[in-house]
Amino acid sequence: MPKVIFYCSGGGYGHMARSDAAIYHLNKQSSEVILASKEPEWPFNQYSNFKYVRLTNVDARTRFYNDQIKTQIWHGKNSDLSPYRKHLIELFSLLEREKPNVVVVDSTPEIAVLAKLLGFKTIFVYETMEMDRTELRFDLAWKNSDKIIFPYPEYFIEEMKFNYPQNTINCGGYTRLENDQIRRREIEKGNILISFGKGEKSDAALKTLIKKLTEKFSKISVLSGGIDIGKYSHLPVEFVKKDQNSVLEALQKAEIYICGAGYNTLMEGFYLRKRIITIPLERPYNEQIIKAKIFEKHGALIMLMPEKAENILGEVEKVMQISDVQIAEIHKEIVRGSGAKKAADAILELADGGKL
Repeated sequence: MPKVIFYCSGGGYGHMARSDAAIYHLNKQSSEVILASKEPEWPFNQYSNFKYVRLTNVDARTRFYNDQIKTQIWHGKNSDLSPYRKHLIELFSLLEREKPNVVVVDSTPEIAVLAKLLGFKTIFVYETMEMDRTELRFDLAWKNSDKIIFPYPEYFIEEMKFNYPQNTINCGGYTRLENDQIRRREIEKGNILISFGKGEKSDAALKTLIKKLTEKFSKISVLSGGIDIGKYSHLPVEFVKKDQNSVLEALQKAEIYICGAGYNTLMEGFYLRKRIITIPLERPYNEQIIKAKIFEKHGALIMLMPEKAENILGEVEKVMQISDVQIAEIHKEIVRGSGAKKAADAILELADGGKL
């Protein structure tokens, strides 16, 4: 039985959700899978021969920046690196104890490089970044991993000017929803769902969005994860718990989806053929802005920067002019329904050589 360990970056459940899509197919092939992350729990499907390992939570970590090693601090929190040392020791102890056939890293490049240095077969899941920057961390991961999983439509390769290594597996976009065979339910006309991450700019944008949208629409839902609901209790909006069933139900009913540009967020919207207005959040490598610009160029969504949130009603008018047929055709090219299986097949092919 092949044994696969996934390591997923923290900062939410997006990387874990993408991994879940591939784990579904690995489970069907009787693989043993372990997923390690700093997140408090595994919120998705429960599988046979699957185990979730929670690693120590970290606010600060070391990263390569060109030819230097620097400390990266998330959300202005504690700069103490001792939790990260413990996090790494836990991960490498897990690898030594379990001796997996393959390590899949989604998507911290330093971890992929270290796993390879320790002698493990390694797969790195590609993530968008500014390609005009020379980043040693990504360069080392791309050149030394045994395979690269590229989970985007083909036009991203050209748009990103990605140096396409021969060991890259172009899977196209994929989402856990296609594995669950979620039916596309009838939408509720005029229903708007808002969802994007934490941060000073996103808080300000959310206030503006709610204020503007309630002038014209009566059915507005907001995913409540990380939001101080008390700030908006006087406004006519419905807050949706950020558990998987509630989120899916709200997304299925929505006619318009206003969201950040995280991978999982967009792929679920594409799979369900939603009219999407994305408000990309600032990240260290601008990956959300990069994704949003490329998808907008190819007609998959409309991009609105947080500081322009007051223009939301005009963007709603634009997105409503796109026909259902156009949306279905464009989104089907992004999430074709076979990407997760293709990723799982690549993992199993590499695992075929047996344990180290």
